[in-house]
Amino acid sequence: MRVTRHALSTLALAALATGCAAIRRSGAPEQSLDRKGYLEELRAEAAAAKAEFNQTRSKEARNRYIAAQLAMHDIRYLQFVRDMATSRQVFDTATEIATMALNLTGTVTGGVQTKRVLAAMSAGFTGAKASIDKNIFFGRFRVLCG
Repeated sequence: MRVTRHALSTLALAALATGCAAIRRSGAPEQSLDRKGYLEELRAEAAAAKAEFNQTRSKEARNRYIAAQLAMHDIRYLQFVRDMATSRQVFDTATEIATMALNLTGTVTGGVQTKRVLAAMSAGFTGAKASIDKNIFFGRFRVLCG
């Protein structure tokens, strides 16, 4: 039992130590721009271009407005994808660690009934993860991609 606790503690510390930076940025490099500041600049540009277009009906003002709107949508979409990837990584990591902990505990536990309960819980985690992957994560990306 002591060896199991030590192994689980080591596993948890390793996951925490190595996973923080990857989770924060979803494995992607750090962003090269200040997203919030850039969105504010784009909002101001869009408002100015819209006001100019309403007065002059010029093609250039219309194009500046459209370009600013498209850039804002692109930035928001990239943030959505990054947030989705982070959510997926955290969820996958948590369910895998929980399943592994249940399996390890079931291996070193003596009672047959306890082993059955732990095996059922592990199967429940695995099934729930598969369902969430299929119906939430895959479903969201499927809607986005086509």
